[in-house]
Amino acid sequence: MFSPAKLNLGLSVVGRRADGYHLLESLFWPVNWGDEITFDYKPDAPGKSSFHIKYEWDISAPFLEPALFQEDSTLISQVLRSLELPTDLAGLDIRVKKKIPIGSGLGGISSNVGTVLRFLVEKGALPQKQACISALKSGADIPFFLDPRPSWISGIGEEIYPLDLSPEIKKRLCFILFCFSFSIPTPFLFAEFRTVFPQLETASHSRSLTGYVSTDSFLEFLSSTQNDLEFLAVRHFPVIGTLLELLRKSGVLYAGLSGTGPTCFAVFDDYEKRDKIAKDLVKKIRDLPCRSVLADSY
Repeated sequence: MFSPAKLNLGLSVVGRRADGYHLLESLFWPVNWGDEITFDYKPDAPGKSSFHIKYEWDISAPFLEPALFQEDSTLISQVLRSLELPTDLAGLDIRVKKKIPIGSGLGGISSNVGTVLRFLVEKGALPQKQACISALKSGADIPFFLDPRPSWISGIGEEIYPLDLSPEIKKRLCFILFCFSFSIPTPFLFAEFRTVFPQLETASHSRSLTGYVSTDSFLEFLSSTQNDLEFLAVRHFPVIGTLLELLRKSGVLYAGLSGTGPTCFAVFDDYEKRDKIAKDLVKKIRDLPCRSVLADSY
């Protein structure tokens, strides 16, 4: 099964709950670049359900480090242990070939867990409702990956509103992703945000995109959105600012940071222009610790 990366087309921090969790608004956009998960099991194997998990880097991954967690150390394992799986899944082997860098702001680990839960639902081994509950308990981004499609996300990530997009948008939209060789831990950046805005109060908020989204309204949204965490990422990693400046000078529809970063990306509505700019940028970023990836909508 394919386990897609997601981009944040804008990210607004609109409040903070009493328990310290930040309330967010963001447009989550899955792309056709990501990890691959292979499931192998013996339905006739007797005994109690068990599982084995192996992570490895795909040879085409932008970076082949750091070392990947295995077996009981993985979030997949933690989630599976919390579930009552049927015994006909005895000996379940899960192999994850990763392309998405760790801590890249692309939701890679959340996507892996969501994809495993989706597999269990499709095989009838887990009710959809239980998969949703487990996903929400395990991580804020995971529920999105139970059904990854362009969606407006709010709350701490649990409020998901799939968009009814003009067919032209998904047909024309394409991306360049720039993955860096370092990671930015999400808790670190939000802790920094808390020190900058210690009095951020819980806010009521409404969706910026809802229902049917025309091409014009989508382009208008892109022209005005931003990532509220970008300035902090740039403060600690100036190379991110250098890259974003290059992208924004290239005449793209939108350029920004995905999630807490460090992945940067640019949005285009023309494949030929995307490919030309990608070719030009490869020369300019030669000395930066990043690799470029071309992607379309998933």
